[in-house]
Amino acid sequence: MQSTLTQRAFQSGVERGFEQSFAALYHRRLGRPLTVGERTTLRARLDTHGADRIAEVALDLSADALAAWLADADAT
Repeated sequence: MQSTLTQRAFQSGVERGFEQSFAALYHRRLGRPLTVGERTTLRARLDTHGADRIAEVALDLSADALAAWLADADAT
């Protein structure tokens, strides 16, 4: 039981760290902090699209296109 709880806590910490790293990257690319809604979108897309796609979007899109991608509910 303790091992499972420890593993879950570790995984949760890794995911939060990963999310924070991407939030920092998006903040830098946008030139401003993410809004609460953008953070929520980023978190959801990290789960659904994966880290590779989230990094690709951050690095390939202009700041305006990145903001539009975050605002578009159907973006992939």
